[in-house]
Amino acid sequence: MGSRRACISQVRLQIAYQLVQDYGILLTEVGRQLGVSTSAISKAITRRTKE
Repeated sequence: MGSRRACISQVRLQIAYQLVQDYGILLTEVGRQLGVSTSAISKAITRRTKE
């Protein structure tokens, strides 16, 4: 069993991926809205793309 934090991270990842890939919103804006750094968004999207 994982923590809630892991679930929230997965949701943030899905939201970030959709905003960047589907809607073309900048990484900086997505990061600002989700409360994480631009590099964190970039790494998460790269990780998601590899899956």
